[in-house]
Amino acid sequence: MVEDRSTGGKPALPLAGKRGRCAPETALPFSTGDQGRAAHDPASLAFQETASFEARLARLRPWQRLAILALITVVYFVAGKAGLRLAYLNASISVVWPATGIAISALLLLGQRVWPAIALGAFLVNVTTTGSVATSLGIAAGNTLEALAGAWLANRWAAGWRAFERAQDIFRFAFLAVSLATAVSATIGVTSLCLGGLAAWGDYGQLWFQWWLGDVVGAVIVTPLIVLLLTYPRPRWTTKQWIEAALLFTGLFFVGAILFGGLIYGISQDYPLTFIYIPFLFWTAFRFGPREASLATLVISALAIGGTVEGHGRFSGLPPGQPLLLVQAFLGVVAMTTLAVAASVSERKRLEELASRLAAIVESSYDAIVGKATDGTILSWNQGAERMYGYSAADAIGRSVSMLSPAQSDDEISQILEKVRRDEPIEPYQTKRRRKDGTLVDISLAISPVRDARGRVIAASAIARDITEQKRTEAALVEANAKLTAWLSQLERETQEIALLNQMSHMLQTCLNEEETGKIIRKYAEQLFPADSGAVCVRNTSLDLVETVCTWGAWPPAEQDFSRKDCWALRHGQLHAVTNPRVDLICPHWSHEAPPAEALCVPMMAQGESLGVLLLRRPADQGADPGSAPAHPGVSRKELAVTVAGHIALALANLRLRESLRAQSIRDSLTGLYNRRYLNETLEREIRRAARTRRHLAVLMLDVDNFKGLNDSSGHEAGDAFLRQLGAFLQQRVREEDVACRYGGDEFVILLAETSLETAKKRARQLREGIRTLSVAHRGQYLTPPTVSLGAALYPDHGASGDELIRAADDALYKAKARGRDCLVVSSESRERA
Repeated sequence: MVEDRSTGGKPALPLAGKRGRCAPETALPFSTGDQGRAAHDPASLAFQETASFEARLARLRPWQRLAILALITVVYFVAGKAGLRLAYLNASISVVWPATGIAISALLLLGQRVWPAIALGAFLVNVTTTGSVATSLGIAAGNTLEALAGAWLANRWAAGWRAFERAQDIFRFAFLAVSLATAVSATIGVTSLCLGGLAAWGDYGQLWFQWWLGDVVGAVIVTPLIVLLLTYPRPRWTTKQWIEAALLFTGLFFVGAILFGGLIYGISQDYPLTFIYIPFLFWTAFRFGPREASLATLVISALAIGGTVEGHGRFSGLPPGQPLLLVQAFLGVVAMTTLAVAASVSERKRLEELASRLAAIVESSYDAIVGKATDGTILSWNQGAERMYGYSAADAIGRSVSMLSPAQSDDEISQILEKVRRDEPIEPYQTKRRRKDGTLVDISLAISPVRDARGRVIAASAIARDITEQKRTEAALVEANAKLTAWLSQLERETQEIALLNQMSHMLQTCLNEEETGKIIRKYAEQLFPADSGAVCVRNTSLDLVETVCTWGAWPPAEQDFSRKDCWALRHGQLHAVTNPRVDLICPHWSHEAPPAEALCVPMMAQGESLGVLLLRRPADQGADPGSAPAHPGVSRKELAVTVAGHIALALANLRLRESLRAQSIRDSLTGLYNRRYLNETLEREIRRAARTRRHLAVLMLDVDNFKGLNDSSGHEAGDAFLRQLGAFLQQRVREEDVACRYGGDEFVILLAETSLETAKKRARQLREGIRTLSVAHRGQYLTPPTVSLGAALYPDHGASGDELIRAADDALYKAKARGRDCLVVSSESRERA
């Protein structure tokens, strides 16, 4: 269905893209709305694709932004100085103030953040002209507020920097952003002059009007020119267009020289020769665009102002002040008229191109799109209609649409047309139509009314789609439905398997060890493989064996532990199936029992590593229980086994990963001892346990003597080698219930559970003597074993908390160091028991 957005989304009658596709006497107008504006015009596409100048400015480096602000200030200053050369009522009031156009353009394109550059430029212009700093500040404030107000009004009501694309936005810009905003500058500026004594209050009205009119003309002429030059793409004209543009602007200069340059004298001032400009302006508007029209306006303005100032032209010879006022009014009217006409022409061209493209889309549509009057007369006929009905456009246009109606449904079309005339909604429906050869075609038909600008229904648009194949498909679907019904039972079994797999996977992810994993696997494997016996065997990397963690079924595998070489699946990393024991290879681990009738060995792979194998078997002398669930077909059984093996492998990999991460989080990577984090957790737990059992807990803190000297003399690698050897020594010398930790650097802490002070001293001396005998090899040489100093503290005698015990042991260690090292000192602090 083709929609006309200008009629509120109501369908519009499609127009054919070729001549002869619509009857000339019945063709309907085609219109598009604002939403289609600029959607298909290359210049407008460039508008949309042009990156925002404000966004570009934000991405620049600070010094680049400062350079741009400085450039704006300089341009504003130069333009202001040039404008003040035309001042005649007051040195600060110009006939044409181009700086207003520059300021508004900068704010529209770069955003409000550039206002300081405008304020600085305005201040410099006025302070270097006449008046005091105070009056210059006032005038600069007025000029800045004028630009800010103009830019805000343009962005709010006139499409911002795209205001010069449509005539209605141009007039909004002229009234709001120009006429109203410039009153701000005129009011503040003239008031500042009067307050500063640079103008008389009695001339306030005349000065205000001259100021306001100069700013209006400057904004109308300069703002469109800057914005259009910076936002429109570069012209891609042909040679003929360049020649035409050259002739146009040559003519403008020639006419300007005649009217304002004094080229020809003796022409009566009563002749309205100023209108000679009109053809050139319309030439620019119709043949080029808003950018060129704005440039032409600038040319006319320069010639008119220059000639009038020199005393030439159509407005010379009048009392002082009047010529420039007339020039101002003339330029304002010329600029607004030219821009509005150029924008209207450009918009009209865009709409025509859009209509042409939409008509081409309709013409090339595969569906049959037919436009018809309310009486049923065919108005348009696309190629899709030719293919579907067999009539050419010449045969169909002008005839009644009832020629397509089958004999048994003559009233259908008349009823539809009656609904169209009454503007009643018509839902899409399926029906039949008759081709030229008399055969019938099944179609899906959508009919929409077409309205004119007043909203009256003047025609209808029908879109028909051939659904013959769809009807055949529906018949095929009925047949397929019967097959789907037969597959429901299989789908139910698969659904149950998926549910069981999801449950098993969830349970496996919560297991804490392989023992729990085996229990979960056994529970679900019995349900997933009811006709099979099986086992899950996990690889022991240290022994290079595969160990059975769980079995199920009446005939589980007899071999519990075997080498990975005894399984073909583990050798090749792929599923190995035995369906015929006489022909297929049987894994050696099945050799200790009766050959299976069917067997599957599925490797459990995770991250490219084999973690074990899933085994399934059916002995040759046993069959499945008749009351059990039906056995899976061969292929389905294999796929299910592979899926189950994958879930188990993922769970085992995650379990081992968690165990590894846990070990890494509590172990020191260099010595293999527990780290400080584990010490803090364990110490508090052991203190609570000692408090409950009313037993002692000893803490030994050990520090290597002169360890820095060892690092300095033999290198840090030698120091690391000694610490590794010391860590291994401590792991061997502590009991299972004790905890040896690396506290930091060369300091170690040993927790001795349920140990008295005398026993702790004895253990400390044994450790000190044992460390003296350590043999540490590094780069072919044996290091001299350093001695160690030890500090001991006892719970609850020397502290009631972990921090107190560590502090007491550390203080004792410090005293041992002070006494000459290589000794044991017990903390002397004690706390009074309650």
